[in-house]
Amino acid sequence: MPALVAKEQSGGHERVVRGRDPPAARVRVVARRRVFESWPAAVWRKGMTVDRVLAVYAVTVSLDAFDLAVHERGWSPDETERWWQPALGELILAG
Repeated sequence: MPALVAKEQSGGHERVVRGRDPPAARVRVVARRRVFESWPAAVWRKGMTVDRVLAVYAVTVSLDAFDLAVHERGWSPDETERWWQPALGELILAG
């Protein structure tokens, strides 16, 4: 079984690469769904559903997004995480 997370060297940059582990991915999605389903519908932006929130979260807070911000755009890991919080708030939460 491949490691869930490995490091890859490419073009002078080291990046994190997530291996495929469907059971672990399902556990993460189920856990996130439980959290988001526990929030009242009034907190979501108009038109948002739990499924849409899960999709926006997955795309925004992915290892690919982290890799792009840190290795291609030169953001620090802390800067990336500080950006995620308000960005997600604007994307999924009601004003």
